[in-house]
Amino acid sequence: MSRGFCYQSRRTSAAFANDSLHTAANEPDFPKKVITGDESWAENLFQELQEHFQALTATLNIRMEEMGHRIEDLQKNVNDLMVQAGIENSVKEQMT
Repeated sequence: MSRGFCYQSRRTSAAFANDSLHTAANEPDFPKKVITGDESWAENLFQELQEHFQALTATLNIRMEEMGHRIEDLQKNVNDLMVQAGIENSVKEQMT
């Protein structure tokens, strides 16, 4: 198991614990729900986590797409510079 995963797992557990403490402090019926087996709080928490995960996934996909465009632009600029410097032909000759 990688250290990054362990760290992220601890952060997630800590966030869950903090959220539970916050919920217990602000909702007087929360402890009764937990003790009696009312799982609506867990379902609500799961829904919130799922929405958060979907938002993070969307953000990650957007950033990856932006990075792909930047890499393509960088490749084009490098190729243009090589043409301007007259290197393109010699690089092609070395590769054949």
